[in-house]
Amino acid sequence: MAAARKIGRSFSEPTLDLEETIMKEDGMSLFPTNQRPMHSHGSAATVAAEAAMHPASAVPRPFIHWIRSLIGRLALICIATLVASVVQAGDTYELRIIKYNDLDQDGTNDELNTSPGDPQSGNALTGWEFTVYDGSGSQVAQGVTSLENPGANGDLGLRVSFPDLISGQTYTICETQQADWVNTQPGTVDSTYGEPCETVTFSSTTSITRYFGNFLDNAAPVANAGPDQTVLDADNSGGELVALDGTGSSDPDGALESSDHVWTQNGTQIATGAITSFTFPVGVHEVVLTVTDEAGATDSDTVQITVEEPDIYTLRVIKYHDLDRDGTNDELNFGPGAPPSGNALTGWQFTVYDDSGSQVAQGATSVENANANGDLGIRVSFPGLISGRTYTICETQQPGWVNSQPGTIDPAYGQPCRTGALTSSTAVFGYFGNFRSRIFTDRFQP
Repeated sequence: MAAARKIGRSFSEPTLDLEETIMKEDGMSLFPTNQRPMHSHGSAATVAAEAAMHPASAVPRPFIHWIRSLIGRLALICIATLVASVVQAGDTYELRIIKYNDLDQDGTNDELNTSPGDPQSGNALTGWEFTVYDGSGSQVAQGVTSLENPGANGDLGLRVSFPDLISGQTYTICETQQADWVNTQPGTVDSTYGEPCETVTFSSTTSITRYFGNFLDNAAPVANAGPDQTVLDADNSGGELVALDGTGSSDPDGALESSDHVWTQNGTQIATGAITSFTFPVGVHEVVLTVTDEAGATDSDTVQITVEEPDIYTLRVIKYHDLDRDGTNDELNFGPGAPPSGNALTGWQFTVYDDSGSQVAQGATSVENANANGDLGIRVSFPGLISGRTYTICETQQPGWVNSQPGTIDPAYGQPCRTGALTSSTAVFGYFGNFRSRIFTDRFQP
């Protein structure tokens, strides 16, 4: 037995202890370079027996460490790849831009309705272009505001949206300015991009909403009071009602209401409305029309109104005895300075009516100016009648007389009448001729 152990011992002595084996990283040798087995022809059974006696040393420890390190590195790579994939898929954000008409120009969106379920206020602006730049100044997105989600809470559904922006990155959003509009929110122009811009960084939310406010740079209205007017004091009352017309006024960027028109004279308001009227006394008047648009801008224009006194004419009526019944006044003496022939008729009543049918004067023929040339001094005169107006003069018929000039009965007044306009002189001679009826003469004259 001792011999046997000695033999086994002598056999095992040259066998290397695997725990002492050193792995070389370059060659990954399982044996040290300065040691080799003394007996390279040991039996497989002997090797197996030795391995059984030392199970922990069946594989070199450096090799095990290398395997573990390799597995660990591979695991870390897989985990990092998986985490990066999850982060990349989950951290993409959306940027929303709301564009509103800042009517009160205060830089806040108080014109917009942000109550849940309420209808749109109509003050959101569509068709405005926005551009998104990343932190390096590169353009990453562009779009225009439009109706994306009608009735949406907080933005009225009028917006432009930019999805798929990355968490942790900083973006600059700029609007493209439009002519005649002024930006109030943010209210400044970015020196880099030359437009109103805002900068945001996505960090903890899935969406960010930004508001951009603008108001229309108001264009002042244009007042037009109409052409200068010259009117006649038609009724010689001392004044005339004159129409004022400001409908030629306009607002380049809106519409003027009738109440936006105010008429003043010498700083005193006399009327309102695009079309109105005012009674001006005889004379020359400077009237100012001022129009105001919805933004409070104003403009004024002046119109000159002239009210003239009318020319005052005198209407004269001559009443003659038409002895030859021919409807002409050949019985009267027209010679200068000649006395009346005796054929003029006094005491005949005449009535004057204006063109509306109203009575304006009444009188009877008499000897007004004896020996006057051309009218024999037998007449009735109606002064103070107005130039350009048309009048109707009617005689009151007397029993036993027949009218021969004008010789007809006016159906409106039931009397012999003459109608004419006072246009060319201050004295209009109207002749009325009458003769006695033969029936009347035969019955009542001796």
